[in-house]
Amino acid sequence: MLGYLSFLVFFVCFAFIVVHFAIIRYDFPELEKHSELNFEKLERLAFQVKRGAKKLQDSGATPCTRSELFVKSDILKQYYFIGDIGRVSEGKLNCSLMTGRQRGLEVPDVLTNGTDQIRVKTFDAERNKVLYSNFAFVKNDLVFFTSKSFIRDLSSQNTLKNSIGSIIHSREGAVYLYFGDVDRRSFTDEIDHQNALSDYLPVRGKKLAISRCSVYVDVCLTSIDTDLGIFRASETFVLSFGSFSALFGSLLFYFFVLLRSGARGLASDIKWAIKREKIYNVYQPLFHLDNEALSGVEVLARWESRRCGQVPPDIFIPFCETQEYILDLTKVVVSKAFMELEDRLTSDTNFTVSINVSASVLTDKRFLEFLMLEVKKYEFGYDQVILELTERSSTPERSLIQSCASFHELGVKLSLDDFGTGHSNLSWLTLLNPNEVKIDKMFTQANGDQSPKGFAFEGIVSMLSGMQSARVVYEGIETEEQRARLLGKLPNALGQGWYFAKPMPISEYRLWVSNREFENKC
Repeated sequence: MLGYLSFLVFFVCFAFIVVHFAIIRYDFPELEKHSELNFEKLERLAFQVKRGAKKLQDSGATPCTRSELFVKSDILKQYYFIGDIGRVSEGKLNCSLMTGRQRGLEVPDVLTNGTDQIRVKTFDAERNKVLYSNFAFVKNDLVFFTSKSFIRDLSSQNTLKNSIGSIIHSREGAVYLYFGDVDRRSFTDEIDHQNALSDYLPVRGKKLAISRCSVYVDVCLTSIDTDLGIFRASETFVLSFGSFSALFGSLLFYFFVLLRSGARGLASDIKWAIKREKIYNVYQPLFHLDNEALSGVEVLARWESRRCGQVPPDIFIPFCETQEYILDLTKVVVSKAFMELEDRLTSDTNFTVSINVSASVLTDKRFLEFLMLEVKKYEFGYDQVILELTERSSTPERSLIQSCASFHELGVKLSLDDFGTGHSNLSWLTLLNPNEVKIDKMFTQANGDQSPKGFAFEGIVSMLSGMQSARVVYEGIETEEQRARLLGKLPNALGQGWYFAKPMPISEYRLWVSNREFENKC
């Protein structure tokens, strides 16, 4: 009886924690949405101020003259988040578009230590009735006042939660504006808060925060949620949760029983997922080391099991190889990759897509026929497809060489993955004539170390530097220091790793590309 009660208490507590986490996970998109919408408006305001300042500078109009007023008027018509533009000297407002010339109206705390950079300062709205907010942007002798539209748009960003609010502040923590559910007594704590694992514990008073800073001016937005998990739920919900927690424990126990069924259950799940194309792709970009230009992407398979959740690829991919599901899995990955990347592949002939294939797949004639049919569906070249050869230990040498030659004849490029480890050795480098060699991150991250791996890396680079037919890709670059050191080794090499970009689902990848192109234009 005691053992049963202990078991029941354990599962009730476990269910309590899981539901608490689930509510936080369900609520977090609301915080992200609130942060993204308001930061988008703040960034738009900062961009308008930057462009407005440039227009005034380029106009050459004399300050506080009629000609300058016309320029200011055009700026306000174009940029509706700017409410007024003024000129100041010695801390006093001389003129503005809305009020005309002033007799040295004092502007507290606006111009201190004047600089060419655009700054944000607190501003006393009572001193100038034209103003609709309590902060302004300052550049030299120009002051850009935020408009009523900007404040109205911020305050209209409602969420499904009442416990979310935001603070607009400088990088140093000077507060300019706040709205929503924000405690004025704890501004510093809110701004400096770093999310930690302890914030997800079912303890009252925890909070989560998201901070974003403008790329144009020194202004940031921090959004905070101070009512997390079950603490935002009603008493009815908590009581209902307590009633069903035992049932949840039983389901969890059944889940563990299923896991204990072993390979048979996993085989059934993966077979079902492949047949219904429930395998999805993530894409990790590859970059030129010298100018960080995008070269292509590597396709990585991911699987979320119906019963086990997210299954690591180093578990289900080797399992597929042993169960002879690997060809069908590779077909699903290739089909989805070509479909999702069609626009980029057809519009940019230099863009490549790298797909991991095992030697058993590469030597299967059915895969060659399948790849030819898939490429014919789209208007891009075979030379934009790179097959990254992974495990090669159990494949006959002659069969692998013949298969590689067949793909070479089509124009498909071949890559040796994880070079320097396992069966990725020198013999395959000479026999397969690859177009690309990828140096494993174990060696990449040892560059410069006085260790066996570091010495091995130097030997690998020295050998590959003399190969003109194969380009080199460094895997696992995580810091700018690593990139700089590697650039000195092989300037024409490519790189990939979390320093550049992490693997992303297709929706996130498209957004990342869009943002990158926008930043390059600006």
